[in-house]
This record gives sequence, C-alpha cells and structure tokens, in this order.
Amino acid sequence: MVPVVSCYNPADPVPRPPLMHQPPPCLWSPWPSVLLQEMSLIGCERLEDQLNDLTELHQHEILNLKQELVSMEEKIAYQSYERAQDIQEALEACQTRISKMELQQQQQQLVQREGLENGTARTLLGKLINVLLAVIAVLLVFISTLTNCLVPLMKTRSRTFCTLFLLILLVVSWRNWMVVSWFTGQFVWSPT
Repeated sequence: MVPVVSCYNPADPVPRPPLMHQPPPCLWSPWPSVLLQEMSLIGCERLEDQLNDLTELHQHEILNLKQELVSMEEKIAYQSYERAQDIQEALEACQTRISKMELQQQQQQLVQREGLENGTARTLLGKLINVLLAVIAVLLVFISTLTNCLVPLMKTRSRTFCTLFLLILLVVSWRNWMVVSWFTGQFVWSPT
C-alpha cells in the first residue's frame, strides 16, 4: 500500500487534498527515487521500443538492400549477356565483312591476272595491227610507184590505147601461157 503524503506548496493559495494513486513530485518526500525508478523504467521501455523499432527498421533496410542487390545482379547479368550477344554479332559482322573483302581481293587479283593476259593479248593485237599497217603502207607505196610509172603512159589517148592493148595482151598470154610457150618453142627453138 502506498502511504498518503500531502504535498504543501506555499505558492498555492489553497492546500490540495492528498492523492492516493500517485504522489506529487515533492523534493522533501521519499517518492522522488520511486518516481525516478518508474521514469527510468518507462524511459527504458521507450528506449527498448525505439531500439526494437530501429532494429526492425534496420532489418527491413538490410532485406531491401539484399533484394536490390539481387535485382542489380540480375540486371547486370542480363546486361552483360546482352552486351556479349552484341559483341558476338559485331564480331560476326566483322568476320562477314572480312570474308567479303578477301573474296573481293581475290576477284581483283583474278581480274588483274586476266588483265595481264588480256594485256599480253592486247599488245600482240597491237603489234599485229602495226604489222598489217606496215604491209598496207608498203602496198600503198608500191601502188603509188606503179601509178606514177603508168601516168606518163596514159597522158594522151593514143598512149592510153596502146597501154590498154599491151595490158590485155599480157593478160591473155598469162592465161594461155602453156599455148604461148609451146608456140614460142615451136618457132624460136625449132631447127629449120
């Protein structure tokens, strides 16, 4: 049972009746130590509650951090997988380009070889054309010389007539050379 203690305050105009359930905080009463103990118990309970709340909050934060860490790991794994696929695709594209470039280089080398063969054929064709032009030039020089020799024979009508007559006689004798040679052999070589 709690003893009843009255607490008189000289500043109070009217004295108060004593309280049974909770004594007032007086400096001269024996209750301050009990009050301090109760207050320290209440403070300890509050501190324990706060500590429990902080511990629970800390555990929730750690759990959230672990979940975030797991999700970040998954995200990083996914991103690294995507990057690896991108790098693989880029490498395949580079390999394809390199293959195309090698094929193109082989085709160019083949074309250059054919070009060399064609170049050889072109040089031979060029030389053949030069030889044909030289032969044609010689023929033109021969025809020019022949025409220069025949022009004096054709200046007048009588010279033209005589030249044509001799030319026809030469053609006929050429065609009938066997007869002409026999005939000349009969008259020229015959011992009479």
